[in-house]
Amino acid sequence: MEGDQYRRATVPAGKLSGNDCPSDVLEASPAYGVDWAEKFGLPGSDILANELRRQGIWTVEDFKRQRATVSAVMMRVFVNPLIDELIKELQDDRNL
Repeated sequence: MEGDQYRRATVPAGKLSGNDCPSDVLEASPAYGVDWAEKFGLPGSDILANELRRQGIWTVEDFKRQRATVSAVMMRVFVNPLIDELIKELQDDRNL
């Protein structure tokens, strides 16, 4: 975890001490998986990217293999908030 963001990197095994790795080695190591936020390039893509990673979807293979999970994440991140906002607006309109 880096703040509240999930991150993975490929590090040389010799640099590990158990599960620990020096921060300078981590910073210099290539990121693991697809940069989903860049790939989608939409408002909220950083939230989508973090949620995909939280669900274990890091690679193209993960994305293809876990289609139902990808769909559920997209619903939670993009569609459900839109529906909630529309419901709120409809309720506000009805109360006028």
